[in-house]
Amino acid sequence: MAQTKIQKFKTHLQQATILTQVAVLAAAALVPMLLTGNASAAPLTNRKVTITSSTISRTGVQYDFEFDFASTAVQGIVFEFCTTPLGTCVLPTGMNVNRTLTTLDGHTGFPTNATAFTEFVTNNTGECTGTAGVAGDTQYCVSRTEAAAAVGTDATIDLGAITNPSAVQTVYIRVRLYSDTAFATRIHEGTVAAAIVDQLTVNGRVQERLEFCVAGIDDADTLPVDLTACTALSDSNVDIGIIDESSIAISPVNVTATNGSDDDFGILMVNTNAQGGVVLAYYAEDPTSVLGGDTHQLKSFRVVPTDCNASAATLNDQCFVSAVNTGAGSVLTTGTELFGMYIPCVVQNTGGSTTANLTTAASAYNGSDNTVTTVADCENEAFVSATGTVAWNVAGTADTLISSTTVVDDEIVKLRFAATASATTPPGSYTVVTTYIATGTF
Repeated sequence: MAQTKIQKFKTHLQQATILTQVAVLAAAALVPMLLTGNASAAPLTNRKVTITSSTISRTGVQYDFEFDFASTAVQGIVFEFCTTPLGTCVLPTGMNVNRTLTTLDGHTGFPTNATAFTEFVTNNTGECTGTAGVAGDTQYCVSRTEAAAAVGTDATIDLGAITNPSAVQTVYIRVRLYSDTAFATRIHEGTVAAAIVDQLTVNGRVQERLEFCVAGIDDADTLPVDLTACTALSDSNVDIGIIDESSIAISPVNVTATNGSDDDFGILMVNTNAQGGVVLAYYAEDPTSVLGGDTHQLKSFRVVPTDCNASAATLNDQCFVSAVNTGAGSVLTTGTELFGMYIPCVVQNTGGSTTANLTTAASAYNGSDNTVTTVADCENEAFVSATGTVAWNVAGTADTLISSTTVVDDEIVKLRFAATASATTPPGSYTVVTTYIATGTF
């Protein structure tokens, strides 16, 4: 009898083991159904979502979905926005996809696509369960009434006005297609992902720039193409040669065996990114030494270290009468002692220049050299003594020559110096030193 009881116990144990194995197998078979929600739904293929911004907390973001599906009728779609691709859906922190905010902006590629999807507004209908129209909604649903079936190739649904999550993370959107408008019969599904990331900020600085060059240059030489070429020029003298009462000497004066000229004219070249423009000004320096502690006409074209008359109009001392720097300046008339300077032209595009902004010349220095026919040759033309004017600054402060109201790129201001003597102008070697200042407004 003891053996019979043992045999019965073994039989019950075997039966219990078999039942346990069946239960395990049944539970294993149920897992995919629990994870997907519907074991019969076919996968969406070639699926993706394209977003217009990956910035955290960005509002008004477009989420454009694209996928393929086998031939079927599609009457409902659920978009579920989650922190994970499977399991319980949790809305990413700060994300807002509720139907009062999100917009349905279009769709293509669906069977009978002309039948439009519309936003579904009834919450808790079938598997459309997260569309209460509040900030915590996880779902956005669309539906239409169209039973026609066909293959969906590159089908698209565009959702707009979405607010991105408030932290860096990946958003997983579970997309489910239904053959009915009650979201009961799931036919296709698939998950897509969008990464919300930090922005990359790139910093850099453009420094204030003001480059200025002053030089003398032979009229046969090529003008410098930029400030580097200009500052490489070593000449800082302009010699107008022999001055007498029978003519007007004006730079550049062609060199002869006896006149001592250098065939030069003066140039000012400027390059600046000063948005408010630049002002070019000058003043004449006092001589470093004069006879008898002279204080008269120190900024005139003069013989150093001569002692000049207190009257600037005197024609028999070794200081030239200076042109005025007001109004239109002074007219140069042969035989009437006068010294001055004027701007015949401004040259742009000598090489890499891209601007033509130095256009406002002070009227006194805007001489009437009206025989000039080309900007490139403005220093080679004869001065028109009947209408030509010059000016000269004898004050102790800088006098504006020309200015711009915006940036200047390697523009060249040409300067011509002119003089004529009277019959009583004393002989001598006359000179004056000028200082030029560029002031940019940044």
